[in-house]
Amino acid sequence: MPIVEQDRIHLTKVKLGSANGQSVQITSGIPAGVLIAVNDGDDGVEEDDRVQSVVTQASQIEHRTGESSPRRTK
Repeated sequence: MPIVEQDRIHLTKVKLGSANGQSVQITSGIPAGVLIAVNDGDDGVEEDDRVQSVVTQASQIEHRTGESSPRRTK
């Protein structure tokens, strides 16, 4: 799971719970308050990529950690 810390992507392992075809529950691996990279572009992201976070409303995230749409910067 790509998360954002200090404008950099960090890939972290998560444990998945129930899924319904449109969403999946993350049961562990991401602490509260961490930004999750949900829009990683056409090429995806790699560990330590520099990104610019755009924080949006977390209406679909049950844990309410916040969503981040990263934009890769070089």
